[in-house]
Amino acid sequence: MDEKTTAPRTKYTWKPPVERLDEVEALIAESGLSFNAFMTQCVLENRRSSYPPILKEIAGQLLAFLGPIRDHTRCLETAPHDDQRVIILLQIRDLLLEIRAALFLILGRKP
Repeated sequence: MDEKTTAPRTKYTWKPPVERLDEVEALIAESGLSFNAFMTQCVLENRRSSYPPILKEIAGQLLAFLGPIRDHTRCLETAPHDDQRVIILLQIRDLLLEIRAALFLILGRKP
C-alpha cells in the first residue's frame, strides 16, 4: 500500500466535563503520570478489571474462608442427625456455593 491509499491516523482528544475537571486533575496529579500516560493506563491497563484492587483482595480472603466452611458442612451432612437438620445444612451449603460463585466472578474466574 502506498502513502496515498493509507487513511490518516485518528487524533484522539479528550476533555473532561467542566464540573469534574478538578477531580480529573487531582487524579492525574495523584498518579504522578503525564496526562497521556494516565489516559493510557486508564484505558488500556485498567480495562481488564472494573473492580478496585482492594475489592479483589477482599474477595480472595472471603474465598479462603468459604473452603473450610464448605468442608465442615459436608461433614455435618454425613453425620447422624434428623431430616430437618439435613435440609437446613443443604440450604446453607447452597448459599455458600452462591457466594463462592459470585466471588469468583468478581475475580474474573470461572466458578
